[in-house]
Amino acid sequence: MPSPSSSTDQPPRALDGTSVRGPGWHHRSRGPSLPSITGRQEGADMSPARREHRRNDRVDELIEQHLPLVEHQVLRLSGGFPRFVDRSELVSAGTLGLVEAARRYDPDTGVPFASYASRRIRGAILDLVRSQDWAPRSVRSLTRRVEAAEQAVAVRHGRHPDDDELAREAGIGVDKLVELRGRIRRSVLVALNQGTDGIDSPSVAAKLTDRAATTPEEVVESAELRGYVRDALRHLPDRHRTVAVGLYLESRSFEELAELLGVTPSRVSQLRAEAVEMMREGVTAQYRPAPAKEPVGRVARRKAQYASAIADSSTWRGRIDDGAVGSAAGPSPVEARTA
Repeated sequence: MPSPSSSTDQPPRALDGTSVRGPGWHHRSRGPSLPSITGRQEGADMSPARREHRRNDRVDELIEQHLPLVEHQVLRLSGGFPRFVDRSELVSAGTLGLVEAARRYDPDTGVPFASYASRRIRGAILDLVRSQDWAPRSVRSLTRRVEAAEQAVAVRHGRHPDDDELAREAGIGVDKLVELRGRIRRSVLVALNQGTDGIDSPSVAAKLTDRAATTPEEVVESAELRGYVRDALRHLPDRHRTVAVGLYLESRSFEELAELLGVTPSRVSQLRAEAVEMMREGVTAQYRPAPAKEPVGRVARRKAQYASAIADSSTWRGRIDDGAVGSAAGPSPVEARTA
C-alpha cells in the first residue's frame, strides 16, 4: 500500500481508475513544469469579488498619488475666470474628474496616467463652468452684435475691419468697443469659446492651444493638444478645410477664397465659423469620456464620426512627437486647387 506521501505524487483517479485531471496534470511539487501565472492570468483566476477589490485598491492609489494635479489645474485655469467663481467648486469638479480618470484608465494604451488625468480634470472643470454660464447677458448680446458687424465688414471689404470701422458698423464708440474687449477677456463665456469670438482673430492654433506651458507635464499636454488640432484640421470637410487653412495659416482674403471656391464672401465667412466650431467641438470631445449611448440624429452622428476620426488619426506618441499645427496641416488645399 503506498504511503500517504507517495500517493500525493499521483494524479487523483476516479473509482474506475481513470485520471480525473487528464495528461496535463502535474503535482504542485513539480513547480518548474507549471506555466507562470502572472498579470492577466492571475486576474483571470481570481473571483469577481477579489478582482473588484484589487481594482478598487488601484483606483484609490491613483487618486491619492495624483490629487496635486487637481490643485495645479485649478490654479492654471482659474486666472481666466471672474473673481466671483467659487474656487471650491472648481476643486470639487476637478476631483470628480480625477476619480473618473482613475476608474477609466487603461495602462495598456501607453499613455501616462498624469497626462490622461490632467485632460479629464481640466475637462471636468470647464464643463462645470460652461454649465453655470457665468457671463453676463449684456456681454453675450453685445458680443454677438460686434461679431455680426465684424463679419459684415469682412464680407464687404474682404478683410478684417480696424477698430474705427468695427465700432461704426456696430453702432458703438471705439471706447465702448475697447471696454467690451476687456470684459470679454475676463468673461468665462468667451474664454471657453475662443474659436467663435471673431474680434481679435488670432490663428486657429492660438485659439485652441496653450503655448504658455512651463512644466514638463504642461509641455506634453500642450504638444498633445496641438496634435489633436492638427488632426481636427486634417479631417474637416474639404471646403471647410480650404477656408480654415486659407484664412488662418496662409492669410488669404475672403474674396480670394470666394473666387477659388465659386461662392460668395458671405458663404466663406459661414464656412469659417463652421470650421472653427467643428474643430473646437471635435478637440473638446477627446477630453471627455466616450458617450454611453449611440448618437441620435444626423447632426449628432456626423459630430461623433468627426470626433472619432480625430481620435483614430494618430497615436498618443505620434501627437506628442508631431504636435505642431502648422506643419501638420499637410499640403495646402488652396495650393492644390491652384496648381
